[in-house]
Amino acid sequence: MPDGEIIVTARIIPLTWDVGTGSTPGGSLGRGGFYADDIGESDPVTPPTDGTYQPPPDIIVDPAVIVTQAIQQALNRFAMNRLGVHVAIGNAPATTLITTNNGNFVSIDELYSNWLNLDFRLSSRTFPTGFGGQVEGKGPWQSSFSPATLTGYDADSHGSIYLALHELAHTTFASTDFLTEQYGIYRARGGLDANWASSPEFILTEKYANDIARDLAVALELPVMANPTHGY
Repeated sequence: MPDGEIIVTARIIPLTWDVGTGSTPGGSLGRGGFYADDIGESDPVTPPTDGTYQPPPDIIVDPAVIVTQAIQQALNRFAMNRLGVHVAIGNAPATTLITTNNGNFVSIDELYSNWLNLDFRLSSRTFPTGFGGQVEGKGPWQSSFSPATLTGYDADSHGSIYLALHELAHTTFASTDFLTEQYGIYRARGGLDANWASSPEFILTEKYANDIARDLAVALELPVMANPTHGY
């Protein structure tokens, strides 16, 4: 990794988290070895070495980002909430299925696989007008977002959970297919790339990802953000 780049990691201890399904770490998919950190522990606990442990996504901080106290607090909460999402996805029943508003399906297997191939980056980049960040890649993926985006969502008590689930939603086949369809409609009517983020088609793609994030949160018994950008 580049010199000076920071990766936010955490010490980990075994955690049993019942998400309302009777599951314990391992879940009905036999994924096994899900852990969450306990920042209050004074001594690090080593994860199992039998191949069952799957670490949560990294949170990478660009070296050019000035980490203020507010940003550090938001990073801490995002790190903890992303571990909660990690455990909940790992423990979800194999039958968990999200039905999208246009009749497509997102399976827990796809979400689990994508989650393990997704990293988050607090970025110093200047994003295009109308974007607070971007998901890039085709597996593995990287979700990059600005400090303002992170702290903005952190202001909501469930914002950082939503942020993680929304970015994950963008990686699904259903979401990428819908994006391709809507972008094609936009360009066919003469739309320019510079104005894409203000178009009704773009807003529909964001609402689509929001709907997947909301339905996944409900399925995993995680809190739902009431009023995300562009709504449900």
